[in-house]
Amino acid sequence: MHRGFCFFVAFFLAPMMAHSAIMDDVDEVMKEAGVVYETSIEIPCEEEMFLKVVDDLSLAGALWRAYGFAPSYEVSGMDDSVHVSDPTGLEGDVLLAEKSDSTRVYFARGRVSHWAFPFLNSGKAVFRIVTSESDVGIEVFLVSSDLPRSMLRVVSPLIRAHIRNRLILNMADFFIILQDIEAKPEEVANRLQGDIRRRFEILFLK
Repeated sequence: MHRGFCFFVAFFLAPMMAHSAIMDDVDEVMKEAGVVYETSIEIPCEEEMFLKVVDDLSLAGALWRAYGFAPSYEVSGMDDSVHVSDPTGLEGDVLLAEKSDSTRVYFARGRVSHWAFPFLNSGKAVFRIVTSESDVGIEVFLVSSDLPRSMLRVVSPLIRAHIRNRLILNMADFFIILQDIEAKPEEVANRLQGDIRRRFEILFLK
């Protein structure tokens, strides 16, 4: 009885403790960030559809690959916790740390091997997305494992410019996917296979 009770407590407390640790990481990155970037972008579809896709990171990655957009992100994992890499030298683990009606907070830990940032090899990031009926607000917070906060702030204009350029390009392609899901979901489903296709059909065709 005692062992069973201990297992019961551990079973329910472990996820809570893990989530608490992740949120501690999120709070630390947002507080100590040497680079902060903010923007707002009009979304071309219903808010609910946008959130369905960004809630499932592995589905979003599969759709990106199916459309052949660049950079060619390699995404492995399930649902809201994935490992991501791309040919430009970015690699890391991304998970959905917080979710509410209109807000999503993602925590990332990874490495950078990019010619433009020889001084930035590894770090942590937080991405906060806040949606409304017509647009999405995006905030990016970055902490470096290689540079102190004071030095990261010196080079932050260069990093913010890179973040801005990648967001603009990636969101333009991502919005093509969203518009296709809204206008012709069957055709989008035909680009996918296996479990990913079934998950897409449950979300957008049932």
